[in-house]
Amino acid sequence: MFNELPEQSFQIISDFSWFIFLIILILVFREFWLTRIVSNYINSLDWILLEIKMPRENIRSTQSMEQVFATAYGVYSFGLRPWEKYVEGKVENWLSFEITGDTSGIHFYIRTPKKNKNLVETAFFSQYPDIELHEVPDYTQRLPKVLPNHEYDVFGTDIVLAREDAYPIKTYKDFEDDTVKEERDKVDPVSVITEAISKLKPGEIVWLQLLVRPASPDWVKKARDIIDEEAGKKQKSQKKGAIVGSGEFLGNLARAPIAPPEWTGGTAQQQTTFRLYTPGEQEKLKAMSRKASKRAFDTILRFVYIDRKDDWTGENIESIFGAIQQFGTLDVNFFKPNTKTLTKKTTVSKYPWRREKLLEKRKKLIYKAYIEREIPQPFIPSPFRLKLKTSILNIEELASVYHPPTIAVRAPQLRPSDYKKGEPPVDLPIKKK
Repeated sequence: MFNELPEQSFQIISDFSWFIFLIILILVFREFWLTRIVSNYINSLDWILLEIKMPRENIRSTQSMEQVFATAYGVYSFGLRPWEKYVEGKVENWLSFEITGDTSGIHFYIRTPKKNKNLVETAFFSQYPDIELHEVPDYTQRLPKVLPNHEYDVFGTDIVLAREDAYPIKTYKDFEDDTVKEERDKVDPVSVITEAISKLKPGEIVWLQLLVRPASPDWVKKARDIIDEEAGKKQKSQKKGAIVGSGEFLGNLARAPIAPPEWTGGTAQQQTTFRLYTPGEQEKLKAMSRKASKRAFDTILRFVYIDRKDDWTGENIESIFGAIQQFGTLDVNFFKPNTKTLTKKTTVSKYPWRREKLLEKRKKLIYKAYIEREIPQPFIPSPFRLKLKTSILNIEELASVYHPPTIAVRAPQLRPSDYKKGEPPVDLPIKKK
């Protein structure tokens, strides 16, 4: 009987081989089809780049930028239909909020599909009446399409949350001091970033890119589960309890011939525990609840540093990373590099003899991902073969990381508007025809 088993198995596989082949063919075709139609859709989008210029005396608070992001959530489709996804290749729209710097100055940009230009302008002008938004050429086109080359070298990485999305970073509300009343004296987290960029030497270039795509409201359910676990309302190790229960059953089964079964009932693990929370734990739960209560986006913070090979020091890379770390707290959440995109020898391969070649390739991929404003799509693998990852940040967190500089920002390389808009006088004479 056992000798016939291999033969029978082979016969079954042979009889159903056509079905297995058909399934494989469908899966391969599905991936090919989705890759093709989604790529065609993305390539068909008409993008524009808007430069932000603020008056020198910008007294609008960071909360204004929070409302800008809330309005920008309007690009969300609230669920694409199957026809749109699998026939037209549509994906959720995304925006890119960017800060660039070199010895010529610091610039703030927004890259958006042209069809969303009115939405972006409405979002900004409603909160910053004196702002100027100018359509400008893409600054990335000033450099070669492929870097590094014989003249320039590149360092880059995506920056993501270190812990689960439910845990928030420090926001502008955490930097506020109730005793400070004047806007010019308040702490602006963007000032640390602009100050770091202001230290660049000739030839150095820093690009920071905040890619945002509206997140489905479904993420809140998972966040609430984590909050309940932190609050003690739900057991963190339900799977462990199931394993213990299975072990208890098997133990009783083995002892059945000689002893009656013993059951704990699991009541001790399911009991709700009541405890006093420390002030730090209370603030943590409040911050997590506040994050889950606001609109959120799938986000990538991408950093690219470019310098000439013959003058490469990379000393300002640490300054930028230090500026980004101000948003983190070790007991809640913080930013860290995505090691799958980090251009560092030890992260590209565990084999030393392959590192140089793979590092060069990864540098080219992260540079290309920046100029293409690449964000992972849910239906297809990344065309750049970088393992991209998004984090969920709500509008409060996004506004903390990116907002037009306030009057408190004094970076010498900052490029504000040279004049302030004003209303015409009421008695302005009007020439009649």
